[in-house]
Amino acid sequence: SSREITWNNAEEIAKVLQCHPVEIYQPQKILTLKYKCTWDGCVHFLNIEEQHPIEIPYEYYHENIKAIQMEAPGTPFDGEVWLFDIPKTKKFTKDCVGKVCYLTASEIFRKKNRNKMKSDKQECVPLVALLKATGKGKLDIVNSYNEEPINPLCMNLSFEDLEIASPVKVKYDPQLISHIYK
Repeated sequence: SSREITWNNAEEIAKVLQCHPVEIYQPQKILTLKYKCTWDGCVHFLNIEEQHPIEIPYEYYHENIKAIQMEAPGTPFDGEVWLFDIPKTKKFTKDCVGKVCYLTASEIFRKKNRNKMKSDKQECVPLVALLKATGKGKLDIVNSYNEEPINPLCMNLSFEDLEIASPVKVKYDPQLISHIYK
């Protein structure tokens, strides 16, 4: 005899628990939201008081997922959570080019630009931006709203200048997700 729950039984259980039947098989995962991205593409670590739990759709949750809340007033993205797969091994793939990605600078880039960043009082922060091919193997990191380079150091880059380049996996409104199954 099988001990698995049938879909019909899952629907009945879901009615009692006031959730979606899928939640009987795969419950939502909770993750602490620790990052936000401002309109300029810069990713910022949230103060401990600003961090809060959010639900991640079960089909996207795994240990290497990075959740970033978009802070872009006046745009449809404001308040959305964007999820990125942060791979353990190959950090950069051709799938990233032409897409909005989570991007971090490589040690090679940091060494090449250390003096320039010091003189301009800039720091290397992760970005959520469009990775745009410019030809001859070069890339620009541009603001996805206006397609302007994030800053002059984000122009004429090579693949080796990037440590992580991971395209956005899914975008969703965390307030809606918590109400979908209710």
